[in-house]
Formats: sequence, C-alpha cells, structure tokens
Amino acid sequence: MESGQGRLILCDGTAALVRYLFALPKKGQRRYGTIFGDLSEIDEKEFAQDVRFVPTGGDEISLLVTTFTHRYLTVISYASSEDGMHLSAGERAPNTCWAKGSLRS
Repeated sequence: MESGQGRLILCDGTAALVRYLFALPKKGQRRYGTIFGDLSEIDEKEFAQDVRFVPTGGDEISLLVTTFTHRYLTVISYASSEDGMHLSAGERAPNTCWAKGSLRS
C-alpha cells in the first residue's frame, strides 16, 4: 500500500488537497484505492469527467472515479505504459471535459 497527500484536480481546474491510500499491484498495472478529504463543495457531476491526481512529490495520474461521497472517492487509474509509469491524460485520450454542452478537445 502507498499512502500520503496530494491534489485532486478536476476538469475545470479546481484543485482540492486530499489524502490517499492506493494498492500497488505489479509494475505496469493500474493503481486503485481511496482518496479522502472534504469533497462537500464539489459538484458530483465533476467526478464523471476527467479527474487527475498529483501525489506530493509524484507524477500526475488520470483517474476514473468508481464511487464517491462528500468525504471520499474510490478510484482506479487509467492505463499505464509498458515501463510502469502512468500515462498522463493527454497520452491516454483527448480531454473529455464538458464545456458548454459539448466535448472539449
């Protein structure tokens, strides 16, 4: 397990300071775990869009939110590269943030 602090970054650029606990599977596999923090001010729709996480002293990870409450999220990372490094949002897919009713690219 890996734990620490970091920033949850939403599609609109909003960042929230959070704590995390991730399982560390074999190199090159997806990470999964829980992100903890005060998420009560965040619109729940934001969790259906592009969510990124930057652990303190680490690289950005693109996440898929599987469940959420106002206190925590359960997440899984998107694909990772062959060398075990997690791909950035730009490398895995075009930006999927909604802007004025349509997809931004």
